[in-house]
Amino acid sequence: MLTILSLELLIKGLLIAWIGVHFVPFQTYVVGTLEGINLALFRNKWPVYILFGKLIGILTCFKCFSLWVTLLISHNIFIAILASLVAYHYDKWDSSKGVKLW
Repeated sequence: MLTILSLELLIKGLLIAWIGVHFVPFQTYVVGTLEGINLALFRNKWPVYILFGKLIGILTCFKCFSLWVTLLISHNIFIAILASLVAYHYDKWDSSKGVKLW
């Protein structure tokens, strides 16, 4: 059963994840930095390149990012899974609207 504290942590995790994924300057900085580190230090060696690609995929996916952010905030896997499910349904609803302004 969700308590007030767990509901608060769920909402905080979703808001932080939404801002992290949909705020373009943050995404540009994070993705650019990770790609720069990959090119400068590892010269696209395939195991590290795959790991950096997965990390960039997690940081740009609302469902994945909400899971990890909520897990880090709440330390509860069930709340994190619930946040990921809410993010999944939000993405599904958002993509069905059609025209996007951002």
